Amino acid sequence: MKRLNKILSMVLVSSVILLPNKTLALTKDETVYTTLKSNGELYKTTITNHLYNSFSDKIEDTTELKNILNINGKEKFIINGSKISWDNKGNDIFYQGEIEKELPIETSVKYYLDGKEMDSKDMPGKKGQVKIVMDFKNNDSHIVNINNEQETLYTPFVVTVGTILNNKNNSNVEITNGKIVNSGSRNILVSVAAPGLYDSLGIEEFKNMDSITITYDTTNYKESSIYIVATPKLLESSDLEVFNKLDNIYSKVDDLQTNMNTIENGANTLEEGASKLASGSKEISDNLGVIASYMKQLEAGSLELDNGLRQTINSLESVSNNLNSGNTEESIASLITLKTKNTYAINTLQNANDQLAYNYNNYNLANLSYEEINSLSYDQATISNLITLKKTYEGNLSLITLLTYNNTAIDSTIKVSKETLNNINSLITNLKEALNKLEAGSNTIYNSTSMIRSGVDKLYVGSLTLTDGVSTLYNGTAELRGGIASYNNQGIKVLSSYKNEAMIYTTKLEKLTDLSNQYKGFSADNVDSTTFVSVVK
Repeated sequence: MKRLNKILSMVLVSSVILLPNKTLALTKDETVYTTLKSNGELYKTTITNHLYNSFSDKIEDTTELKNILNINGKEKFIINGSKISWDNKGNDIFYQGEIEKELPIETSVKYYLDGKEMDSKDMPGKKGQVKIVMDFKNNDSHIVNINNEQETLYTPFVVTVGTILNNKNNSNVEITNGKIVNSGSRNILVSVAAPGLYDSLGIEEFKNMDSITITYDTTNYKESSIYIVATPKLLESSDLEVFNKLDNIYSKVDDLQTNMNTIENGANTLEEGASKLASGSKEISDNLGVIASYMKQLEAGSLELDNGLRQTINSLESVSNNLNSGNTEESIASLITLKTKNTYAINTLQNANDQLAYNYNNYNLANLSYEEINSLSYDQATISNLITLKKTYEGNLSLITLLTYNNTAIDSTIKVSKETLNNINSLITNLKEALNKLEAGSNTIYNSTSMIRSGVDKLYVGSLTLTDGVSTLYNGTAELRGGIASYNNQGIKVLSSYKNEAMIYTTKLEKLTDLSNQYKGFSADNVDSTTFVSVVK
């Protein structure tokens, strides 16, 4: 049993100790060994420092340790206050000392038997359901600036817990935030905690990362040593490179929001132009209806010929003026302008997708649902960013398709409008010429009025077709405007808010990495790597 405990201790320590980079400068590793009482209270702390060969015969170090002992050689040393000088003669130095100082991670251990809290010393030999709850409190807090606001962040410590339970007297073993390996005769339990991480980031999934619970059924309780290893290391600097790549995505999201606002404004302008066009076409149709009525009267009675002809010519002139007014040309010009803006937006969205395509294809997001992305073995921030990337890329494709169809509809509307207007202008010109001839000569009055009436009827039918088409266009532009506004409010603006939230988490993670890198030791301020090893007995 003692041999397995030693093996477990070595595995836990080796899993978190980082190998230093040996350079000409002093490199120092610090291992803090602490014995804890069964309830987690500090009992005794001993520290071992490893000074790497600095390619010189002397090593100058700083320490707060007392009762210093060279544990791996006979090199001599001189202490002057907090300074210690080693006559190392080119060798690595391993020395040990004691310190009375509170650990940055405070540990509390509680024991329960069948749901009732007990002192562990009263439990040996008893049977029932055992529950051991270990709570960790991070006391190494710092006030940092996050987006011009002062927030409290904690130096990110990763705490690894391990213990061994025999299978002879124990069964139904469970542990939170960890894994159990059954060797046949024993269960090896390993779990991980990150105290202070939830308080630093506020991410709900990290809320229970400051506690570890072990439960099992026993027929004869025996105390087992619990090993705790902690290091001030959450992320390496290289792990944050993915967030540097996100800066480009954040910029593209801002461009997308700007272009989406431009498109929404263009849709409003299109709806206004279509409304004016619909109003003008209705006025033309109404005037042509009046003309048709006059022509019927002219054909039925020659006594009112002169008066009818004059009224007809005046109405035709009114129709011609309305038809060729600036409103019609402005409406067509608005459609052309909107097409230009749509084309620009299509190109911008395509460029944005070109920038996103590598990560989109690299992560195979086209074939992954949002539920599948959430199940990937990445941290929450990366998963959130992948979801944002998928929404952005596929949203852009949808919008490109929508705008392309819109441009096709605009081209068709402009073409039909111009052709119809040209035909109407031609008919009005011919009609006026015929009326003038009719007014000049009475010999062909009846034949001329019959022909004119037939032309006016065709013209009126054509104007009704134009009115229906313009009305359809107006309804379509109103629906398009509403759809674009809804897409902007429910899609693009929400995406922009996700970007802002992601940027906050990115900043906090970078600050946490800085705090990790700035942690320079427990017994001195010149340590390159610190590992805390505690044993609960």
